[in-house]
Amino acid sequence: MKAKLLPTVIALTACAVLAVPGIASAKPAKTAVTIKYNGDGFEGTVHSKKPGRCANNREIVVYKQSGGSQSPSNDQSLFSDISGKQGNRYTWNTGTSGQADPGKYYARAARITGCRAGSSATLKIVL
Repeated sequence: MKAKLLPTVIALTACAVLAVPGIASAKPAKTAVTIKYNGDGFEGTVHSKKPGRCANNREIVVYKQSGGSQSPSNDQSLFSDISGKQGNRYTWNTGTSGQADPGKYYARAARITGCRAGSSATLKIVL
């Protein structure tokens, strides 16, 4: 009885081991974020090939860039919003956050399960 059961156990174990990497290797979807300054706050859009998961209900954080490149761990976070569907787009808006100081700003969506992080281009505000 044990001799007949062993090949079955080995086959099932092999299938389980092969199935797990297939799930883990699914590539997270790219996330693209845009930013613009409207004179009284920041706004933009979020794009992804998986919009229901990666563009809708994403937290978007606006940072003031302190150096020559974006560095969310070092730059000052100023505002945040949750993206939502508006027509056929996913938008975010910091509301009336006031006039921005001169400087460089960008918006970022952090990585979440199934979705890559995404950052906008750097926006330079000169007053």
